[in-house]
Amino acid sequence: MSPLAARMTRRLAVSENEQRDCLQRNMRALRDALGLTVTAAAAQSGVHRRHWQKLEASKMNVTLSTLSKLSLGLGVDVVALMREPMTPGRRGEPTIEIRVKGGIQTSEQRLRERLAVQVRALRIEQELTLRMAAERAGLFWRHWQKVEAGEVNVTLHTLMRVALALSKSPAELLSAS
Repeated sequence: MSPLAARMTRRLAVSENEQRDCLQRNMRALRDALGLTVTAAAAQSGVHRRHWQKLEASKMNVTLSTLSKLSLGLGVDVVALMREPMTPGRRGEPTIEIRVKGGIQTSEQRLRERLAVQVRALRIEQELTLRMAAERAGLFWRHWQKVEAGEVNVTLHTLMRVALALSKSPAELLSAS
């Protein structure tokens, strides 16, 4: 492993743990502000109680799918869950659910699209090819391509790698531009 790759790996580990802790604190603060038990919050979000407990204990990696369920269940935007620090006053921020002909577009699908647009725009702005960006992130170029196409349920680990490669925070990648 090159010295640069080793430094990036160490930075990623610290950043990922910090982001996971931030998510955990925000989940707990919102759950407390809503007066919900773990069981009630999990049911409201559509995730299993044990899954919620592991996320609140920072013992589990989270995917975009799970983030969208948490945001809908807690009534906040995904970006609000990823921000530091979270205050109970942000509870009123809109969710990312939008209406489309024939029903409601899932927030997960919208979140994937939002991430894809941001990642592609930032990569092009920084004049990086797919392969260059993927190499910076330590990802296979085809996986990066799927992220840009919105075809993959990205984990927090992958989100952190992409954010680090583009010199942005995960919240910046998930925010609407």
